[in-house]
Amino acid sequence: MTTQGENATPVDGLLPEASRALGLGDAFRYFQGRSGRRYLFSEVAVDDLEDYRNAVVVLLPRLRSSGDSRGRWLGEIDRYGARQGKPISAVRLKRMRAYVHLLANAAPERHSVLADLESNKDQA
Repeated sequence: MTTQGENATPVDGLLPEASRALGLGDAFRYFQGRSGRRYLFSEVAVDDLEDYRNAVVVLLPRLRSSGDSRGRWLGEIDRYGARQGKPISAVRLKRMRAYVHLLANAAPERHSVLADLESNKDQA
């Protein structure tokens, strides 16, 4: 997924070409790591996150104007369906949009993607 700024916003606000051409809206997004590599993410329901095992997760506030200025959350869903990363309250979680990257199945791959995304402070 390509992102810019501290809140993991898609690069230049652009959606993948195919997603845009098919009228899929925000269903797919790129976020970009410090390395310059772009990672494709799919938007999913927050309530369904545990179903996306072995996935990298980016959570973004639905509305920045709602007072939640804490920005993005990065983590993963492990092979057991448990969310791994900084603790996040259920109330805050419900205010987030969830994006999953499903192309890094092994834990070392997920950790590499997370490190790349976390190190990119210029990406939202």
